[in-house]
Amino acid sequence: MLNVGVIGIGNCGNQIALLAKKEANCDVYAINSCESDLSMLPDDIPKKSVGGGEGSGKNRSEAKKFLKGAIMSMITEDSFK
Repeated sequence: MLNVGVIGIGNCGNQIALLAKKEANCDVYAINSCESDLSMLPDDIPKKSVGGGEGSGKNRSEAKKFLKGAIMSMITEDSFK
C-alpha cells in the first residue's frame, strides 16, 4: 500500500491537509505564518507557526519571500521532531 502524507503550507494548504486527515486519514502537518489560521485546526493536527504570527495578508509575493526564509530556519532548528 502507498503511504501518503500531506504538508499544508498557508491557509489553503492547511485546509487541504485537514481534508486529507478527515477523508483519507493521511498523516498531515500544517505550517502557517498566521496564528489565527492555525488555531482553527483541530488539536490532532501537528502545527508549526513561522514568523511573527500575523500572516502575509494575502500578498503572494510577500508570502513567497517569507516562506523561502522560513524553510531554512525550520530545517536547521529541527522543528519537525
